[in-house]
Amino acid sequence: MRAKAEVTDVSARRRGIIVTELPFNVGPEKVIARIKELISDKKLQGVSDVRDYSDRKVGLRLVIECKTGFNPHAVLDDLYRLTPLEEGFSVNNVALVDNQPLTLGLRELCHHYLTHRLEVTRRRTEYRKRKAEARAHIVEGLVVALGDIDRVVALIKSSKDSATARAKLMKEFTLSEIQAEAILEMTLRRLTSLEVGKLKDELKELKKIIADLTKLLASDKELRTLVSSELAAVSDAHGTPRRTKLLEGIPASSQDAASLEIADDPCVLGINAAGQITKFDAALKGKATKSDLVISHVASSARATVAVLTNLGRIVRVPVLELPSKPVKISDIADIPASERAVALCPIGEEWLLALGTRDGVVKRVTMSSLPTKSNVTTGISLREGDEVVGAGAMPASGAEDSELVFVTADARLLRFPADAVRPQGASAGGMAGVKVADGHAIAFAVVNPATAASSELITVSDAGSVKRSPLSEYPSKGRGTGGVRCHAFRKNEQALVVSTIGVGIVALSSTGASVDLPDISPRRDASGVQLEAVPVRFVVARG
Repeated sequence: MRAKAEVTDVSARRRGIIVTELPFNVGPEKVIARIKELISDKKLQGVSDVRDYSDRKVGLRLVIECKTGFNPHAVLDDLYRLTPLEEGFSVNNVALVDNQPLTLGLRELCHHYLTHRLEVTRRRTEYRKRKAEARAHIVEGLVVALGDIDRVVALIKSSKDSATARAKLMKEFTLSEIQAEAILEMTLRRLTSLEVGKLKDELKELKKIIADLTKLLASDKELRTLVSSELAAVSDAHGTPRRTKLLEGIPASSQDAASLEIADDPCVLGINAAGQITKFDAALKGKATKSDLVISHVASSARATVAVLTNLGRIVRVPVLELPSKPVKISDIADIPASERAVALCPIGEEWLLALGTRDGVVKRVTMSSLPTKSNVTTGISLREGDEVVGAGAMPASGAEDSELVFVTADARLLRFPADAVRPQGASAGGMAGVKVADGHAIAFAVVNPATAASSELITVSDAGSVKRSPLSEYPSKGRGTGGVRCHAFRKNEQALVVSTIGVGIVALSSTGASVDLPDISPRRDASGVQLEAVPVRFVVARG
């Protein structure tokens, strides 16, 4: 017998096993004690904690938390093998067969029980037939006597005792001794016409019963059909649904530490348009939604650690193994406020640099290997009051001089400048001037690598809902700290840009999350936008 267990997320960062049913005569305290003993003896790996949440309201609920990096399904196999979550029961089926004690298997038990039921049913039928025949014999005698009752009464009155009367009745009417005795014991009320009719009906019914019982005894098929229907009736009246699940049989397998650990397989992480971190499938197809569109993504592996940059300039180290299978907010896996949101992802290592831009136009490059390792949450940039990160991107440390950084401001200015114009700084530094924001603030920042520079596009959305789409190559490179060039010509009813995105394969979403068709590419970098019916609120550069 096996416990009923399910592998699931037991917290925002942990996978585990939830047990809701245990084998008969096994309590949760017995399982917990055995698990702790195995952990102490180093015979069980992959379990970090076990807790009992059972109560009268939820019933049995045993939560077994798995260590990071271990496969919960493999851990469950070990638990079945080593703990009372799986118990075996032996049954010694000794029964008397023809007065001989024999050890029987399940098939033999069923065979002998069925043979017994057939024999019981046959003897019961023979007994009922005998009882019916005996009663029919008596009723036949009573019917004969009532048919000539005056003669019967005269014969009895002329006899000196009951023995003489019985002998005369047997001789005169050709009756048996049993029939004659029944006539002598008959009460006077049986002489009514109603009672005579009842006796005739009873005799008719008895003959029918005798015929049916005779037919049943003569046919083995009829007898087996009767036994089958009776057993089915017993099952319907007293049967209950099976509580234990029958399995074909699972061979015991010994799991070692290597098979328990999750393989370091490659994966892709992304921050979707809803601000959640998720592992996504690069082959995703179908209609775009906020959950499957990513504003930042990075290639990684199952046992790696990545850095997540928040809008308040903090960098959070996140082990990929601790990320659940479903999208999760950064506040659910790190000790930061729920209002703080993820902006970008970056690999951790000497070969990577992180570039970021803020609302006040500050730019900074951070060498990922320079980040402190004592804490999972560290400062990525020291922000001035009211400032926040509007965008970020990763670039390889070797060849970073070939990359470019791009700012877009609310007053429709775009500044594009070489990445090597910004020297790498420490984690606590405040950055340097990126773009001049005299009449507004920065609304977007992006890192453009040489491989995608020629195919990158710029999307801008005004506060009136007009959208402009243009090639990034139309905008010349300028010096860091300048105001850049105009990228969107405002109309009379437009005051500022509210959304902007730079990248390849851009997709737009409306305020309801529906896809929005973008306008054709405008060859003029300072042209006005095209008015759309639905106002996009989020643009992403790649689909997960």
